[in-house]
Amino acid sequence: KTKEVLEKHKARFIHTFPNLQYIKLILAVNDNNLDKAKLINQKIQKSKYNFMHKQKLAATQLLEMVEIKKFNKELYESTKYPLVKEICMRYK
Repeated sequence: KTKEVLEKHKARFIHTFPNLQYIKLILAVNDNNLDKAKLINQKIQKSKYNFMHKQKLAATQLLEMVEIKKFNKELYESTKYPLVKEICMRYK
């Protein structure tokens, strides 16, 4: 359902809420679409918004964890997104 809402309002939301790029990255990782996730991560890393610092770090950690298939305890404990916790648990 979250994915449907995001896709429906993507154009409006992305310009208004840049941190939704992070949510798009989480959804791409969950769908095992790592190429798309890497492209989204590049956009996140280029962001000049100061509040995106945590998302930049988390995005990098999430992709690294998926690529090396090793649980990241720091990411698991610091995230507020249940889907990120679920993805982390796949590698525990």
